[in-house]
Amino acid sequence: MGIDYIKLCDNIWGDINSETPITTPEKLLKARVAIQAFLKQPNTPEFRKKLQAYQNKKIQALGYTVSTDFVDTANQSFNAFFEQAEYDMGWENYFKLVPVSPYKRSWEIHTVKNGLAFKKLKEGETVEIYGLNSDKDIISCDKYGGAMGWSDELIRFREVAAMADIAETFRNRYHENKASNHYVLIYNAAKLHPIAYQGAVADGRLRRDIDTLNQGVYQLGKINKGKGYAGNMSRPNVLLTADPIFMGRIEAAIRATTANMAPALAGGTEVNYPIQRQYTFDSNFEGKIIMGIPGNKSQRADILAPTQFTDTNILNLTYIQAVYSYYGAGIGDTEQFVELKFS
Repeated sequence: MGIDYIKLCDNIWGDINSETPITTPEKLLKARVAIQAFLKQPNTPEFRKKLQAYQNKKIQALGYTVSTDFVDTANQSFNAFFEQAEYDMGWENYFKLVPVSPYKRSWEIHTVKNGLAFKKLKEGETVEIYGLNSDKDIISCDKYGGAMGWSDELIRFREVAAMADIAETFRNRYHENKASNHYVLIYNAAKLHPIAYQGAVADGRLRRDIDTLNQGVYQLGKINKGKGYAGNMSRPNVLLTADPIFMGRIEAAIRATTANMAPALAGGTEVNYPIQRQYTFDSNFEGKIIMGIPGNKSQRADILAPTQFTDTNILNLTYIQAVYSYYGAGIGDTEQFVELKFS
């Protein structure tokens, strides 16, 4: 049975809007659980289901007329922020999530060089046992942390909107930082394998864009054939990620067909491969177009989900939540990625 994260989060707001301050160990524990659930929520299936349920619900923030309406209104206002929550999770599509013990900080990515072969056997012949001969990369998980503070005034005077804004911004920063830490790995791998802008000026920009996309997929299949990756390398499963400034050109190239190109004297060409697309404003991808084969030697691990620790600063009466997590990622084979040049 899944955890109702919204209910957990609502618990703390119910206490904030009560007449009794959050001072007992039980309430402090409940507050900690609620904030931790709030930070973890974008990664849970339950979260997306809850968002869907709120889509058609009209929320009138701070629209109360009597004091008894305040708790419900605060909860509605808090839930309204969930509806607007959108996170850049596109980086996840490139990485295979691997299980790592919470008591172990690293794992190994092996790239086999030889051995591990299959051969035809004669009747009664036994198979040969091969030893593992490979290169390996050791990927470590690092600790990430941040903290936010709730002033006594915010809690004492029930500044629910301000508290929700602080919590939302804090959670956004966490996911923004995590996305950037993974996108930089993808780009650093892809820039080692550039694909030049194809064709000549006389061919026209649309045809050159199409030829460059085709060349990117072709090169990914060619350099990764025989590595034991899943899928047919003559038509590899590829994912393209780009700065949105290229969206119009990429989508136009994908939609173009031989029939509608011919009248434009473009030579009758089209994109020959299925290409999944996504776009990001992450700073590592500014002005960039990256194409890659997801999974395989691109791996990530989360060994500690965002976990909260609380304390009170008695010098300025501020309630502090510090959040820490351990995660890591690595790319054992940079040839899974190429960078496309569109000029």
